[in-house]
Parts: sequence; structure tokens; C-alpha cells
Amino acid sequence: MVLTIKYISSVVPGCCDISSADISEFLSVEQDGLRGILPEVNTIFVIGHHIQSSLEWAWFPFETERNKTTCAADLHAKAIVEKISYLLMKNGYKSAIIPYPGRCGIQFKNIAQTTGIGQMGDSFLILHPVWGPWIHLRVILTDAKIKGQNRTLNREICIHCGKCVSSCPGKVIGDGTFDGLLCDQTQLKMAEETDHSVYNYKCEICVRACPIGIKPPEINIKQGIRPKPMAK
Repeated sequence: MVLTIKYISSVVPGCCDISSADISEFLSVEQDGLRGILPEVNTIFVIGHHIQSSLEWAWFPFETERNKTTCAADLHAKAIVEKISYLLMKNGYKSAIIPYPGRCGIQFKNIAQTTGIGQMGDSFLILHPVWGPWIHLRVILTDAKIKGQNRTLNREICIHCGKCVSSCPGKVIGDGTFDGLLCDQTQLKMAEETDHSVYNYKCEICVRACPIGIKPPEINIKQGIRPKPMAK
């Protein structure tokens, strides 16, 4: 059976988008990294979940692959790639879900741009043509060859307005540069200052500054709330 992108997308809900690319579309160093996860890889799928509520991006302590934190958006996106994995297995194909960035060394954003699900903006975030930066990514590999892939974006998504650069409190975004370490340090400092102890604080300032896509309402977390100790 020749699999098509339409067949694979049958398990993808309307709140998500799916795109794919052949392994030959990637740089040699990227191919090496992907083959390190699945040596027989032929196709890479990217699932993008549309963030419609900021609660979906509220990270909280949880025993997962991502530094012991997770969020509703990631749990949802991972469930979708698991469904794709099962669909591939039923058709006799191998698959591998890539661990979250930071654990596998593979950048989801670079992969997403190659598949055409979005483009890298000046904020160094993937911008979906409709949702803008409000998208959460997951990636799955397979040895299946897929018909009907290689999506092409016919316009540039980022309008280069500079709002993400000027709004960043840590000044981590420059002219074609992004300091990820400084970004993490800035977010950690902001979390300490606001005492968001209920969840792992994540800054959304540059995302909210972007004029592309519809911004969901911000979360209002009461400061100083701490989990009650378990009864002995």
C-alpha cells in the first residue's frame, strides 16, 4: 500500500496541522541526526497544534522527557503522533517519535520549516501561515514513503515589523541572532520575581508582540500559591 499524506492526516484533529518531507530534503548533518533515531527513515512528519488558550502552554511539573515538565499542548500533540505511529504500524511500517528538544539535540523548528508547515520568523519562532507563533510542534519519523508531501509556502510569513525584538525584556533577539541561554536565564529571573510557583513560568512577551495570528487571553495566576503538603 502506498501511503498518502491525506491518509495519515485522517487521525489528525482540526486543531492541528500536519506536514511532511522526504529525508532527502534535509541537510546532510540533519539526515545524520534523524538516522541516528531511525536508521531506515524515509519520511519526517511534523504535527503542529494550534494554541487557542494560554493554559495549553502553562508548563507544570510532570515526569516526562522534557526536564520533568510538560503542558497540555505537548500532551495533546504527543498523543496525535502516537496515533500516527499506530497507523503506520498497522500498515507494516516502522516509526519513531523524536524526543522533545533538549534531549535529542534535534531542533523541531528547523525540521518544521523544511516540511513547509511554517517559516522561521525574526523571533526565531516558527510562524504558521494562519496561526502565527501560536503553534506547538511534535515530530515523528517513518520508513514509509509518503505520496503527496513537500508543501510549498507561496509567501513570506514574517513581516519583519521588529515588535518581537523591541519587546523582549532580555534583549535576546538581535539582527539574525538569538541567545537561547540568555532567554532561559531571563525567564528564570522573571519566574523568581513573580513567584509563579504553581507552574514552570514561560515568557510569552515576544509571541504576544507578533501581529500574526489571534492571541489567546493571558493567564492570570495568583502569586504565592503553593501546593499543600501531603498528609502523613
